[in-house]
Amino acid sequence: MLKANTGSRAWQGMLMCVAGDRVHGEEEFELTVTVREEWCKGCGMCILNCPKEAIYLSRHYNSSGYATVEVDCKKCVFCGNCYTVCPDVVFEIREEV
Repeated sequence: MLKANTGSRAWQGMLMCVAGDRVHGEEEFELTVTVREEWCKGCGMCILNCPKEAIYLSRHYNSSGYATVEVDCKKCVFCGNCYTVCPDVVFEIREEV
């Protein structure tokens, strides 16, 4: 499941999924998927295009009244399909060293 990031105001209304440490060459890094709940309109494009069926429509509604999506971190392989197909730029995938 995604965890709410309750840090700075800029991150309010976003959920984050973090992969464990991974090694690329000599450096360790983490992959994160961030879901901007307030931008989500629940269109389902990400759900239809997720090869691991890691994204689903939640029972949570944003301030615009749309049901938002959530990511199952245990299933997510950080492929980027959700980022690519989302018309509302709801997803952010980052690699952090």
